[in-house]
Amino acid sequence: MKTVTKQWIIGLCVFTLGLGGGSFRALAEDATVQGEPATKERFEKRHAKIEELKKLKQENPAEFERLMKERKEKIRAKLTDLKEKDPEKYQRLKEKMRHRREGVLDRREDRFDRREDVRDRREDVRDRREDRREGVRDHGRGVGRGKGQGAVKKQGGSYGRPNN
Repeated sequence: MKTVTKQWIIGLCVFTLGLGGGSFRALAEDATVQGEPATKERFEKRHAKIEELKKLKQENPAEFERLMKERKEKIRAKLTDLKEKDPEKYQRLKEKMRHRREGVLDRREDRFDRREDVRDRREDVRDRREDRREGVRDHGRGVGRGKGQGAVKKQGGSYGRPNN
C-alpha cells in the first residue's frame, strides 16, 4: 500500500511539473510576441538608422548638423520636463547616464593601456634583439663575451685562454 501511494505521489508531482514547465514556455513566448520587438530587430533598426546618419553626414553636413541640434534640443526639453514632473526618476536617469559615461571612459582608458603594453613589449623585444646582436653568439663557449655573461662558468675559458 505504501509503494502504491508513493508511486501516485511521484506521478502526480511529475505530471504537475510537466504542466508547469509547458506553461512557463508558453508565457515566455507570449511575452516576446506581446512586448517590445525582439533584440535582433531593435539592433537592425538602430544599425540602419546609424548608417543613414553616416550617409547624411557625408552627403550633407549642414543638414546633419541641423538634425543633431534638433535632437539635442528634444532631449534637453524631455529632461527638463522629467525634472519638473518626476525629480526622483530624473536623478536615477542622470546617475545612469553618468555611469554609462564612466564606463565608456574606462573602456577607452583600458584600450590605451593595452596599446601601451603592446608598445612596451615590442620595445623590450627590440632591445633584446639588439643586445643579442651586440654580443657574439658562441653557444655557451664564452668566446667574445666579458666576465659575468656566461663565460665565468668555464675555468679555462674556451680554447685554453683564461677569462679575466
